Amino acid sequence: MGDVTMDAYVWADVRGDIRKMPFKNDSFAACFADYPWKGNWRKNLALAIREMLRVAPIAYIMGPYLYGGSICRPTDIQIQWQPGVNPGLLFVRYERALPIDQWPKLKSASAEGGEPRAARVQEPS
Repeated sequence: MGDVTMDAYVWADVRGDIRKMPFKNDSFAACFADYPWKGNWRKNLALAIREMLRVAPIAYIMGPYLYGGSICRPTDIQIQWQPGVNPGLLFVRYERALPIDQWPKLKSASAEGGEPRAARVQEPS
């Protein structure tokens, strides 16, 4: 185990997609991600967190979305908000809630309406 950087677009130790990492289960003690905040990343967040928790039992995520799903639980949430500068940012620590071999399959989870969802942080009014 050690520090390894991975990115799809800029220089890193490993070039790749966070939604499908080239590492074995439990290759690391923890993962950290600051993923894109716009476009289709709200949908991709569930896939990214799932993959991060496959390669490490703990995932740290920075972004405006909070993930909810049966495979993990948030154990610490920090919120940063600067009016006029950015939407509320969450710094969340997730832990696996289920062993990897007990995770629901992606197809069956979405077919049953149990697909994990991400919610955007609402700015104070």
